[in-house]
Amino acid sequence: MVESASEGLLGLTCIVPPSGDWQQPALPWSIRLDRPAWVLLSVQPLKDPELDPSWQALPHSVAWRFGGSARFHGDLMYAKRCEAGVVGIPGHAGRSPYGFRARPHLVLIAPELPAPPQPGQDRAALLAELQRIESIELTAGTLRATVQLKPALRLTAFSDGDRPQLLAPSSADPCGVRTWFMEPFQDPRSPLLSSRRARCTERGPAQVQVTTDVDPVSGLELLWDVRLEAGRLRLRHGLRNHGPTARHLAIWSLVAGIEPLGMRSVLARSPGIQAPAMGLRPMAKEAGAESGPIIEPLPTVVGCQDLTDGLVIDGTARAGCWQCKSGLRSPDGIAALTLGRTALVSRAPAPGEGPYPEGGLNLTTYHSETVIEVEHVGPLVDLAPGACTWLEQELSLRDLPEHALADLPGLIAATR
Repeated sequence: MVESASEGLLGLTCIVPPSGDWQQPALPWSIRLDRPAWVLLSVQPLKDPELDPSWQALPHSVAWRFGGSARFHGDLMYAKRCEAGVVGIPGHAGRSPYGFRARPHLVLIAPELPAPPQPGQDRAALLAELQRIESIELTAGTLRATVQLKPALRLTAFSDGDRPQLLAPSSADPCGVRTWFMEPFQDPRSPLLSSRRARCTERGPAQVQVTTDVDPVSGLELLWDVRLEAGRLRLRHGLRNHGPTARHLAIWSLVAGIEPLGMRSVLARSPGIQAPAMGLRPMAKEAGAESGPIIEPLPTVVGCQDLTDGLVIDGTARAGCWQCKSGLRSPDGIAALTLGRTALVSRAPAPGEGPYPEGGLNLTTYHSETVIEVEHVGPLVDLAPGACTWLEQELSLRDLPEHALADLPGLIAATR
């Protein structure tokens, strides 16, 4: 999603290149000019694109981010004077840390070379402004919390006395707690609300209410009510439908941990409910597609333990392993991220039959070498125009006794 650009680029003719398979190198392609012009390439900054010397670097930039991310990227800009006829657009050999291949994002056509950008309009300045953090600090006794309003709404810190911080900090991506939605399962629209900046509507020393602007793609507004009280943090996630028709959706809360290869994630089974642990595979590729994720009995996965009292993903055992997502049905809705003998316990009860997305799995966990998360999803509701739905979540920090991995789900469930 493009968020900003140097003023000298605004109004130029823009061509969006074919994206192709993002796990394959971007191939060269071509355009045809009907008159001489400057051709500008806005190129992902993952690696030197190795353009031939006829392309000159410019100080201009286009700033963007992936949907749902709070991290911005500033494209490198190159220009070349071209005659009428076929103009070759080069590929790109760069690769992101997640394996996605880089490519030219945009091709701009200009009759004249844009003038150098004014102060505040070059790549560094655009990124600095977009990445500027604005947060609200909450305090209640030994409890501390940070609600980040900009560049995107997040809970980026939660601490209790001298216990360690377990949430992924604002410098990470993803960081802290964020809100997505399913409609009725994950698709490309799901993370868009979590990219929005927020503003405060009510504030006190230990509580804050915030809201975002309406997301133009989903037509939804995100609301948070955050309160510190009696050894816990209460976070109410709200979605309001500003569209003209009812929406069938569920709120989805994601909690990211600070050390993906040093932590464990835990999903606790509710007593008396021996719901099977399940594995999940990819989301729908297109927004509005009819096919959801593949949900199947949990396969054998390195570092994934399906135990009597719950499910544990041991990040310390998963270095070099492919990403995995798994979940279970648990009306109590208790999950945790643990580091050593400290647990960040997250609870979002899910009573009743729902229905719940993803085969009824209200608790899920995701792990890769760079991300460890526990996730809650609320029931699917029919949200009328103007109506709002809420998901109630509680966070607390707990000290754990000396324990074996097999004891973790029972210890976490006992924190109720």
